Formats: sequence, C-alpha cells, structure tokens
Amino acid sequence: MPYLRRFLSSLLLLNLMVLCLTGFALYRSYQQYQADAIQTNANLSRVLDENLSRLVEKIDFTLLAVIDEIDREERHGGLDRPTLEKILANFDSRLPESLGIRVTNSEGIIDYAVSNVINPNAQASDREYFQRLKAGRDLGLYISEPINGRIYPSPIVVFARRRIDRDGTFTGIVLVSITVDSLSKTFSTIDLGPHGNIALWSAAPALLVRYSAVQGLPLQAVKPSARLLGLISADAPPTAFHGPSGTDGLYRQFYFRKVSRWPLYLILGTADQDYLYPWWREAAYFIGLSGLFVLASFYAFSKIHSALNKAEQSQAEAQEAHRRSDLILHSAGQGICGIDEQGRIVFINRAAKHLLGLPDEEGTGLKFHDLVHPNHSSENCPLKAMLGGSSDAEPRTFDVDTYWRKDGSAFPVEVTLTPMQDENGSICAVNVFSDITERKETERRLLATNAELERFAYIAAHDLREPVRLISNYLTLIEKSLGDGLPDATRKYFGFAVTGAKRMDQMIRDLLDYSRIGKTEDKFQKISLNDVVDQSLVELSMTIAESKAQVVVTEALPEVWGVDSELTRLFQNLIGNAIKYRHAERSPEIEIGCREEGADWIIWVRDNGMGIDPQYREQVFAVFHRLVPKDLYDGTGIGLAVCRRIVEHHGGRIWIEDAADGGSVFLMTFPHLAVA
Repeated sequence: MPYLRRFLSSLLLLNLMVLCLTGFALYRSYQQYQADAIQTNANLSRVLDENLSRLVEKIDFTLLAVIDEIDREERHGGLDRPTLEKILANFDSRLPESLGIRVTNSEGIIDYAVSNVINPNAQASDREYFQRLKAGRDLGLYISEPINGRIYPSPIVVFARRRIDRDGTFTGIVLVSITVDSLSKTFSTIDLGPHGNIALWSAAPALLVRYSAVQGLPLQAVKPSARLLGLISADAPPTAFHGPSGTDGLYRQFYFRKVSRWPLYLILGTADQDYLYPWWREAAYFIGLSGLFVLASFYAFSKIHSALNKAEQSQAEAQEAHRRSDLILHSAGQGICGIDEQGRIVFINRAAKHLLGLPDEEGTGLKFHDLVHPNHSSENCPLKAMLGGSSDAEPRTFDVDTYWRKDGSAFPVEVTLTPMQDENGSICAVNVFSDITERKETERRLLATNAELERFAYIAAHDLREPVRLISNYLTLIEKSLGDGLPDATRKYFGFAVTGAKRMDQMIRDLLDYSRIGKTEDKFQKISLNDVVDQSLVELSMTIAESKAQVVVTEALPEVWGVDSELTRLFQNLIGNAIKYRHAERSPEIEIGCREEGADWIIWVRDNGMGIDPQYREQVFAVFHRLVPKDLYDGTGIGLAVCRRIVEHHGGRIWIEDAADGGSVFLMTFPHLAVA
C-alpha cells in the first residue's frame, strides 16, 4: 500500500537521521575531547615553562652572583676562604634543589665547595661540561646531559658558567648540580592520566628528565622521534601533534614547548586511552540508545500496521481533501501593492487589481485604506502604525481580514505587511494579500472529514474489544481444560497472553473513555464540586481503606458549570493516582482546596507522594506516557490525559507544582460562567 510504504520510508529515514545525528554528535564530541586534551596540555606546559624558567633563572642568577663575588674579592687583594665559603653557603641556602655550589680552578680542581670537604683529588677536568667551558665553546649557561655523580648515586644535571680574568684568561668554572629526581618533582603535581608522561629535552638533543618513564629503560637510551628532533632543531613555537610514543607505542596527544629564554624543551603526552575514556563511554551509551530507538520504532510500526490498513480509505479521503486545499492555495494569485508614507498606492499588480475589481487603468495614487476599507476609520489600521514606525520593524501577517471590492462586495483575505525604506529615507510598506474564500470553505470540509475520522476511530476501537475479550476467555478455558498436565513454562506463557489481552482491553476501554469526553449528550449544568468529590471518595473507598490514606477537603468547594460524570472521573483519577503513586515510607495524605482568582476558580489536589520531576510535568499529560515501570504499577498512561481533556472541555487548564513537604500539587482552573 502506498501510504504504508511512505510511512515505512519515513520511518527508515527517521532512523537514518537518528543514526547520522548520533554519529555526528559523537564525532563532534570526539573532536572536543581532542581539543580539550590539547588545551589542557598547552595550559600545563605553560605552567611547567614558568616553573622551570624561574628555577633555571634562579640557578643562573646564583652562578653569576658567585662569579661576581669572586671577581670582586680578587680585585681587592685576593680570596678570603672563610668569607667566600660563607657567601657560597648563603647562596646555596636559596637553592634547596641543588646538591651544593662548587668552584674550580682552571685545571678543574675544586677549590671551594659548600657542605663538602675539599679533596685535592676532587676535580671536574674529565667532565664534558668543564672541557666545553674551558674550550670557550659555550660562553653562557651550560646545561649538561644527565651524568652519574661521583658522590651521589642518582643521575644529576649540571648547570655551569666559566670564569675569566680581566684579560679574558680562563680561570675555572662555577657549577650547581641538581638530581634528575629533584627536577622530576617539578612534574609530580601535573596529572596527565595513568599513561601520560612529561619529558624535558636539551638542545643537544638529550633527554634530561622523564616523568612516568617506562621501567627499565635508562634516559640515555631514549632517542627523540623524527618529529620531535625537527621541532627542537627548528626551535619551533608551541606545537601540538599526535602519534605513537617511541617508548611504549601508545598513541598520545603531544604538546611541544620551549622553556622561555633557555635551551630546554618540554614535551607533554596524554594517552588516547586516558582522555578518550569518557568519550568511549558516551559512544557506547548513545549507540545503545540509538539501537533501542531503531528497535522500538520498527516494533511500533508492526503494531499500528493493522490499524493503518483499516483507516486507509478514510485517510485517503482526508489526504485528497488536503491535496485539493493545497492546490487551491498554491494556484491562487496574490495581490501585491506598494504603499508610500502617505498611504497612497505607488504600484499594484494585476492580481491585486483583479481581486479588488479595479480596471487596468486605476489603482496608482489611490488611498489604500479608503479602497479596501471604505466604511472603517484608519485610526486603528495596522498599515498606518507601520508607516509611522521604523524600517527595521518585523513583517506582520494577519490571517483573517476583510477587503472590499470596488463593486461593494467583501471577501476574506490573508495579509502580510512588510516595512521598507525608499530612496528618500521615507518609510513605506509592501502589502501582499490573497483571497482566502475557497480556503475557508476547504477548512470547513476538512473539519467535517476529521470529525468523521474520529467517529470511525471510535467505532473501530469499540469493535476491537469483543475479539480481545474472546482471546482472553478462550485462552483461560484452554488452560483450564489442559489441567495439571500443562507444563509450568506453557502455563506461564498462557498467563502472559491473558495478561496482555486484558491490558489491551483496558487500553481500548481507556481510549474509548478518552474519545467520549466532550461528545456525550449530557448537558452542562450547575454542579457542586463537594458532591463530586464525595462521590469520587465513595467509589475509591476500598482503595482508601487498604492504603490507609487520609483525604481532607480544606475549603468549601464552589459550584461550577459542567458535566457530572466527567468531573467525577477527573477527581477519581487525581485521588486514585495520589494513592497509587504514594511514597514508600509514609501513608498517603491528600488535601483538596480552592481559591478564587479573577474570573476563575483554582482547585488543587495536593499529595505527599513520590513527586514528579519538573522536566516531565508537561509530558505526563500525553496519551500513553508513563514515568514508572509497568511491572510495578498497572495502568495504561491515559489517566492524566483524560484529566487534561476534561478540564479543557470545561474551559480551564491543569498543571503541576511542587508540594512544600514533598509530593505534587495538581492545580485546575474553572471559569465562573458556563462553558458550552
């Protein structure tokens, strides 16, 4: 059938859109997680850059201060050992990270040291840093590769500067040693995840420090990747890149940054499996939801397939009526008039002349309001208000207006007014209107067709009850006839089938009740809401007694115009729901009251139950919408939809608010006057 094929195609398209949107959302989320990881690495590298820069600057300042002090004492008669060692100790106290300050002569022998006995054999002449500084190849601060100390067992990094006399002769070096572990502590407060790492490289390039290093792999064995080597060689600006690690093969989001003013380079790596872990959880959740949506949509299609078959003929008639309506609307000519700030027509098209009954030579220069509304004042005309406004005002559309033809006949129109500004800066307007006489007639026929469809749906639902009851009864008879020889599993399946049939019967009955609201022959009459509540409590007396509920009417309820059976059903549903969805730890307490507000009575039903989340307070009034599991609470999800329809039939509205001590408050308005 064409309609079902279109419906199935739409369903497939909807599912495809859901899957595409899910995929797009996950892709954007993936990009966001990558961007967040890059930004986090950038921020952390900036912090490390500042910390390392301050540390190196402090070390270099100390070395320069020591050199200046030695030069000063030499210019004033020679070095005084106690004084110099006291000064060195003072400088060393400002460097808690260091292993001490040492001063060598030109042969590499350590002449002065802090917290260390001078050993004639202690020297640094064989160290690379001494040789390079003595040779004069490094005139600034020299930072060594990690080397093994002769006194301290762990690897150290040496920071050194050369000393020269007035004629430029090399006189020795001043150095500070810092353990690699001490530098690693600078990184210990940075959290890059279980598999993240931080490395500090020199310009050599040589790996100085690695935090979270792979066990068993010495620093000297780690070589820079081609990408990192290129960045160091180019003295590149801060750069983010992605790739596998050369030590463990894990893919990471790396961030490269040079330490300010010093030949040191930071590289931070965040493992994909760490920063993308939340994304994988999100992906699994949304893919699961998408799968459930696809399954649910096709299940729903299979359930309504038979109902659509029965309604196909009526639906086809409605579609044909709608098609005729669209054809009329799209083929109708629209009248277009340009109107100046004085309200005169400056241009008019043929369709407008035809609709207004004007000959071809008339139109331009006429007052538009006088032409289409000859018997009404222009004081309240929206066109006048627009011409007196501004050019950036919003277009206004009037669904219903009446225009008069030149021959004195009137016709309904749909009008759109759009403000414009001419070349002189004056505010003018464009009026676009259409004759909607035929559309009005079509809408009347559509309303009649929809009413016929509602009657058909009611009859179809009513006729479905009998076969459903037969299915339930015959299944029960078959189960009884088989007796004790029926296997337990089969007996359970019979129970499922009977329960499903009964639930379907209840759902059909509720739908019939829902469709009857406002369509019975009962007339509106003056009704006491106190009597209505009393009748509802009588019908719910057994439920109230079993639940030990307390129902109190705190105010004398008013008399309203309405249908007695519908109002009884309204309060029966609200009180019954308050008892059914009661809080597990307290007995139900239900309060019914009222107040007068303007031309309306506001009636409320307050309970102390489990309450309703604000985000669902509008959804609960939809047909078949439930917030609780079916296996815990019976029902079809139509009760509150029935309540809303009853209240609206009586000219009011219904909504939900929080109760002060927990639970919910259902509030309804009823007008003082009759609603017919």
